Amino acid sequence: YLYTTIIIMIPFLEELRQSRELTNLANGAASSSSSSNSDEEESAQVEIKTEPHQQQCQQQHDPQPSRVTPKQLIGLWAERHLLGLFVVFVIGFAMYGFSNLEWLKPSTQQIVGSTNYVNTSVYVTFWQISCILFGPVYIGVSLYVMYGWKRVLKSKCLFVLVPTTACSFIFVIMWFGGGFEYWFYYVDFIFILVIYCPLDFVCVYMIIRLPKANGEILTTKEAVRISLNYTIPDAVVAIMVVSYMEFLLPVFFTLTDLQKFAWRVLLHPVYFSIISVCSRFFAYKELSTENIILNANLVLHMFFHHQTVGRILITTLESYLFIALAIVISSAQSTILRCTAIKRDELIFGLWMKKERAQKLIRDPRNLIIRATIQNITVALEFSGIFTAPAFMLFFSKWGNLFHMFGGKVSVYTPSLFAYSVILGIFFDAVGDLIASYWEINKLHLPVFKTWDWLKTYKMFYGWLIYGSLTMGLMFMVWMCAKVPRAFSCNSSDICSCNSLTSPLWLKQ
Repeated sequence: YLYTTIIIMIPFLEELRQSRELTNLANGAASSSSSSNSDEEESAQVEIKTEPHQQQCQQQHDPQPSRVTPKQLIGLWAERHLLGLFVVFVIGFAMYGFSNLEWLKPSTQQIVGSTNYVNTSVYVTFWQISCILFGPVYIGVSLYVMYGWKRVLKSKCLFVLVPTTACSFIFVIMWFGGGFEYWFYYVDFIFILVIYCPLDFVCVYMIIRLPKANGEILTTKEAVRISLNYTIPDAVVAIMVVSYMEFLLPVFFTLTDLQKFAWRVLLHPVYFSIISVCSRFFAYKELSTENIILNANLVLHMFFHHQTVGRILITTLESYLFIALAIVISSAQSTILRCTAIKRDELIFGLWMKKERAQKLIRDPRNLIIRATIQNITVALEFSGIFTAPAFMLFFSKWGNLFHMFGGKVSVYTPSLFAYSVILGIFFDAVGDLIASYWEINKLHLPVFKTWDWLKTYKMFYGWLIYGSLTMGLMFMVWMCAKVPRAFSCNSSDICSCNSLTSPLWLKQ
C-alpha cells in the first residue's frame, strides 16, 4: 500500500516542486552559489559524456578516415578482450561460489513424489537476493551510471527504490514462510515484471523532469514519452528472454545433438537478432539525447542475458565435431551480422518508414556513435562468454538433476571439454572480430577508436558491466534454468506430476 501510494503521489509532488521553482525564477530570485556549482558539475559531466558525440558531429563533413592498420586492429582487439577477461575473473569467482551452495537435499532426505528434492531454502533465498539485485538495485545502478549520483539524489527516486526493495523482501518472506510455493504459479515472473517495468518508468521520469544545466524543463508529455521509450524496450527484452529461457530452452535440452546444433545455428541467432533490432529501434528514436550511455543501455540489457546463454547452448553438445562446427558457424554468423548491420537495419526499418528516412536515421553520425559504443562493449561481453559458459557447465555439473542444461545427467562435463571449447572459441572469435572490426572501421566508418578511448576514461562503466553480467547474466540464468514444478508443464506442485521437460533424473528412472 505504501509503495502504491508513493508511485501515485510522485507525479503530483514533482509538478508542485517544479511550479515552485518556475515561480521563483519568474520573480528573479537569484540562485545560490552551491546550486550554481552543482549545475556546473552536472554540465561538465554531460560534456564529458558527449565528447565523442560532439567530435563526430563536427567531423561529419570531414574526409573519410584513413584505413586502420593491422597493428591498430590487434591493439584494439587486445584492449577490448582484456576487459572481457576482467569480467570473466569476477563472474567466474561468483559462479564457483554459487555452485558450492547445497541446491539439492541429501539423497537420504529426498522424498520421492514431492518437491522436497530441491533445497527450497537455498532456492528461495537465492531468488530473493537475485530479484532485488536485477530489479530495484539494477535500476538504481543504471541510473547512477547514466546520470551521476548527484542527479539521482536530486531526483529523489531513492524514495521509490528503497521502499520497493524492502517490500520485496517482506513479500517473499511472507510467501515462503506461509508455505506458499509461489514458483508453481509463476508469481516470481509476474513479481519481477510488475516491479521492474513500472519502477523503471517512474525513476527515469523523475530524473529527466529535473531542470537541465541551461534551466530548461521538459513538459510532462515529453517526459512521459521519453520514459516510455526507455521502459518499453526493457519490458520487451525481459518478456522475450524469460519466454525463451522458461518455455523454449527446456525443449532444447531434450533434443539430440543434431537437433541442438540446428537450433543453435538457425533459431537462436534469429530470435535474439529480433530482440536486438527492437531495442535499437527505441535507441535510435532518442538520437538527440545528450547521454550516450542512456542509448547504449537500451541494447545492453539484452546482451547481459545473451553473453552466457548463447555459449551455453554450444557447450551442451556432446559431440566434439558438433561443438567445433557450432563455434565456427556462430563466429561466422556474428561476423556477417556485424558487417551487414547498417544495411540490415535499413531494410528492416524501411518496412514501416520511408526508405530515405530509414537510411538517414541509420547513418546519422549520432547513431554511428551509439552503434560503435555498443559494439565495443558487446565484443568484451561476448568474449567473456567463451569462458563463463563452459565454466558454468564445469562447476554446476554436480547439480545435473536440478538444472535443465545437463539433461538430468550428473558430472558429464570434463576439464578437457572445457579446454577444447575455450581454445576453439578464442581462436575463431579473434578471427571473426578482426575481420568485423576492419569492416566496421574502414567500410561502415564507425567511430570505434574514438568511442573506445572515451569508454576507457569512464571507469565507472567497468563496474556497470561487471554488475550487469553478474545479475542479468549469471544470477538470472541460474534462477531460470532450475527445474522446479511450474504450471503448464506440471499438473500440480508435486514434481511427479511434471512432464519430461521438468522431471529430474530419479523420477525418470
